[in-house]
Amino acid sequence: MSQKKLEEIVNLRLDEPPDEPWQTTDVHGFVSPPNVRKLTADTIVKWSYDEVENGVHMMNHVSQHTSIPIPQIHRHWHDPDYRRTLTIMDYIPGDTLEVAWPSLNSAMQLWVAQTLRSYVTQLRAVPYPPNWSGAPGPFNQTSTPLACPPMWIFTENGAGPFDSYDAMTRWFDTRRTRLMLHLHEVRRRELPEVCMFDKTLCSCLMET
Repeated sequence: MSQKKLEEIVNLRLDEPPDEPWQTTDVHGFVSPPNVRKLTADTIVKWSYDEVENGVHMMNHVSQHTSIPIPQIHRHWHDPDYRRTLTIMDYIPGDTLEVAWPSLNSAMQLWVAQTLRSYVTQLRAVPYPPNWSGAPGPFNQTSTPLACPPMWIFTENGAGPFDSYDAMTRWFDTRRTRLMLHLHEVRRRELPEVCMFDKTLCSCLMET
């Protein structure tokens, strides 16, 4: 199928309502429209405003060095008309962990926890490219360090690339503290204990 024909099919599909009640709820409880549509029985299309090239690169990099089941990417491109990027990948059927967890017995919940522990262990062991600069966070195909993806709760101001892991953790700690103070002052929420960034995750921060 030509790229032009594929884009026509995808654009028509994105104009339709989703087949399933997929919704994305952020930390503040706001619900946004889903950015995923099924194309066929075993493929989906996902759109975003991020740099898809970098996300695809990181997914492929992790797939090559771990046994973590990651959907295979079939095609990706940028749509200048809507200023978005689109990715066609495998559709993985099943419930999300949030939905399935209450129905799992203790043995299955333990199995899930051990599986996730295995994934984190593998992510920590993923090698960086030979010409990696040492800067924490995601990198592109040329191993150039990138800024962390924009996050509304922290804003993207000063979000890297960082010179060191300590610089990145200080940035996260400062942003989190400011957010907690904002919620306390503006929304009158009880001021919780501010947890510092977990520095043991240093080898997992490659935007998998």
